Amino acid sequence: MAVEIYVSSEELKKTFEYVALIGGNMASGKKQDDDLKQMAGALRIVAVSPHEDNNYMLMFCRAGAAEQLTYRMEGISNGCGQSADICVECKRFLALAKTFTGDVRLIFAEKELQIVVESSQYNLTILSARLPELKIPEGGVCLSTGFLQEAMKHCSAAIAKDAVGARGGIEINIADDGSAVCWSAQNSCVAKYVVPPACCNQAVKLILLPLNIQHIAELAELGEVRLVSSAQGIFVTAPRFDYMCQSVSGSFPDCKKVAAGNSETKCITINKSKLLAAISRASVIVGDEIGSKIKICSDAERLYIEAVSIAGTGIESIDLDAAIGQDEDTNYFSAGRLYRLIYNCRGDSVTIGSNGKYKPIFVRATGSDSFYIVASMKG
Repeated sequence: MAVEIYVSSEELKKTFEYVALIGGNMASGKKQDDDLKQMAGALRIVAVSPHEDNNYMLMFCRAGAAEQLTYRMEGISNGCGQSADICVECKRFLALAKTFTGDVRLIFAEKELQIVVESSQYNLTILSARLPELKIPEGGVCLSTGFLQEAMKHCSAAIAKDAVGARGGIEINIADDGSAVCWSAQNSCVAKYVVPPACCNQAVKLILLPLNIQHIAELAELGEVRLVSSAQGIFVTAPRFDYMCQSVSGSFPDCKKVAAGNSETKCITINKSKLLAAISRASVIVGDEIGSKIKICSDAERLYIEAVSIAGTGIESIDLDAAIGQDEDTNYFSAGRLYRLIYNCRGDSVTIGSNGKYKPIFVRATGSDSFYIVASMKG
């Protein structure tokens, strides 16, 4: 007997938005065999009626090279009560679902999934592929995903686009009181993000890639999840979904040591919009090639930016809102990197801390404990 289940087209579309987050490349860059190709394109659908009545739970399962997801939604039957477990081609079902309106009838037949919407019917062939089971371990910690997304936004700016392994990740350190400190780094930049209690019930330390954090935050809709970190991967679960991503390999830089090894002898506060506009204009002169740089220094009243290249020269002078300490040395910085980090700071003003020639600077939103450390370049 075929299992027939009715679902809302809008709920189905929303479910597929989340399912589409998981890429289908199972081979991690290596040549795929036929089984891997079929698994990469497969969508597993499990239909279960917990009380063997009209109410069904539909589980949509997707596996990628480094991620796996099970997303749950409700459906209604006409008293069947039986279970179904099939795999179909994900891409085609997703494309069809985008066009649906009203109620959708899913019929789990022996060799095909029949999809009936109003006067239309489509049949998707059942695949022989079997996706691995996603089982969430016991234990773990409960935490809010809202701070994870904010940490990702701040720390991602300091990660090189071509970084791999741990260097492409964000180190998350949550203390017993729920407060968190997150770090990221590349050769010339370190990011620190500080957050008060993160709605976590115990201490935890882990490394997550920005993409994984983005997926977790989207799936949880910035709500609370249970997270389990193990040698097999990072597992995250909530009422609507189960998610797994592979643990990040490699050693993470000692960002705390880097931060402790640098100091600030002068701090200036400046309007963020004016500073970004000045850097943007200077970038026109120096260009966006690798190695392009601008010269920066300040006195007690102004910040000066000088741009020099074969194309011409330019000087910017911007009034300071405040200046504390002494340092009038000149340093060179990548215009593009500096612009990106300052843009990422919240608020209307930024504070820049310096400590002499050839030394890194601290860039932060004024009043914030979160910051970036940016290495200077040779003149």
